[in-house]
Amino acid sequence: MSGNLDTYLHVTAAATGNAMPRAARCHLRLLRQPMAVAIYKLAGDAASPLAVMYGNDPAAPKLLVAPEPRSREIRFKLLNEFMLDMLTWARSAPEGEAPQLLVANPATAKFLGVLGRSLRHPPTGSAVPPATVLGARHLAWLTERAEHPGSAVVVPLTGALAQHWRTGQSDIEDTQLPATLAWIDPPAAWSGRDAAVAAEAERRSTPAGPTSDPGWDEELARLVGDFNDARGRSVDPDVVASLAGPIVDLCQEALALTWQDLWHGRALLLRLPTATGAAARFAEDAAKWSDWRTYGEAPDARIANVDSARRATWMLDERERAQSALEAQQVLDDPLRFAALEADGKALRGTVRAADYARRLVPPGGQRNVIRPLLTIDLPATPPVRPGSDVWSVDDPRVRGCVIARREDPPQVDVELRGGLRPRTGPPALLPGVGETARLMCLSPEPQQPTPLHELRDAWTHQIPQPPAANPAIDTDAPA
Repeated sequence: MSGNLDTYLHVTAAATGNAMPRAARCHLRLLRQPMAVAIYKLAGDAASPLAVMYGNDPAAPKLLVAPEPRSREIRFKLLNEFMLDMLTWARSAPEGEAPQLLVANPATAKFLGVLGRSLRHPPTGSAVPPATVLGARHLAWLTERAEHPGSAVVVPLTGALAQHWRTGQSDIEDTQLPATLAWIDPPAAWSGRDAAVAAEAERRSTPAGPTSDPGWDEELARLVGDFNDARGRSVDPDVVASLAGPIVDLCQEALALTWQDLWHGRALLLRLPTATGAAARFAEDAAKWSDWRTYGEAPDARIANVDSARRATWMLDERERAQSALEAQQVLDDPLRFAALEADGKALRGTVRAADYARRLVPPGGQRNVIRPLLTIDLPATPPVRPGSDVWSVDDPRVRGCVIARREDPPQVDVELRGGLRPRTGPPALLPGVGETARLMCLSPEPQQPTPLHELRDAWTHQIPQPPAANPAIDTDAPA
């Protein structure tokens, strides 16, 4: 969002003690029954899940606990069951839709991606069940797809809430789900700030995951020690289940709080009307998912753990174009996002003083007389957009123009319309009349073409530093 407006919202939220809206629309399509996942991992281990609570029914979550994650047999009992459920859920996505994961924060999404990548390529001859491998492949794909701007296959709630509300706390504090929820939706008669302070005090020992509190870890370590003493070296499922009760209770108590927060945060987002562009972006997710599912479940699927330099370059270019398209679409969908762009001097809003719709001219370098309507727009302040800047109508993005002149006294701009005047299909373009409000932005809503990479040496990822050229003035063969 705009730096200027965002700063204002941040200061206002800090002064009033209540969160301020950053968006008037929800820019994510939220499914009716997403798969919510709350997870804790073993402290100090990158890929050992301790406990996971998940499901698509807020009233009936499923809990899996590995009371000793350092034991491969105990850990894989959790992983095999979790990945089987992930596979079943992913395959159940209706035709034309993609699965959707609801997690507390980006760290949880990253940890799930680590789990997926660690299991999708089991060693030859290993005893990892095929369902675990396929579930891991799908989980890894979902977390990788989530890195695409505008994707909604994985929804980290702290990030989604921060896109739609500005709290009075720091960006780092916004990564704590309980405090962020308290700022946005405090109890009656409470300010957001007071509710956040209370939430932090209450939840200090049970963060949203995937990492846990050091004090909680100490209690866990004591229980795990008692569990190991009691079981000896046995990994028999019946023995493990009969002794794991205290650890299960500890994990359930902690994860149940995060589970409630996941559905609370989703409910807050659902209060906003869905932006028009969110459906189109999720349709793209669904198309990518359909292609992936066919390929990812093939027995001979080749999936690289490390992207080649060419693919990395292509993905970077694709995501940069997607980010530009996302920003433009959000401005078209949301009046608050347009106001943010206006505050940054990248948009214009004013009253049309004069309009010459029949104006014709021969453009520079052209030979044919073409129609080029001219609008003179009164502005409330000095025009921030310079002459020569391309602009698009927010009310009808097919209409493209160029600022050809600006004046400071009175503040005005002259905009020459150059595109979208006579579409071959669809209704006529909407042109503002004299006395009406015109809203123009400098972000292009038009699809950008991929950057051509015909030769690898054109990509910065393939540019090999060359050694410095020898100085002919220096005789390198002369004795020192």
